Amino acid sequence: MYDLESKLYFKSYIQRGVNLTLADMKENDCGIILYISNECEIKRRLFDMGFIKGNEISCVRRNFLGSPIAYKIEGSVVALRKNDAQKVGVVL
Repeated sequence: MYDLESKLYFKSYIQRGVNLTLADMKENDCGIILYISNECEIKRRLFDMGFIKGNEISCVRRNFLGSPIAYKIEGSVVALRKNDAQKVGVVL
């Protein structure tokens, strides 16, 4: 999937960045997906929507109550519950 050069770039990017979850992102923050926890009940559905390690994601909108949170990924806007967003790791 990735060639050696992109793997090295991705590894160095992770080491420089701040590791958070999607739920920790503020509006207009951009990041790169690191992982989806195995405990996530909708892991397969997230993969189908483009939540894959290395993809860029940005937080578009947050509900003032905290859930749901809207993210832009692969040209689409997807809203996730805070519980599900806490199971996806990102680096800013």
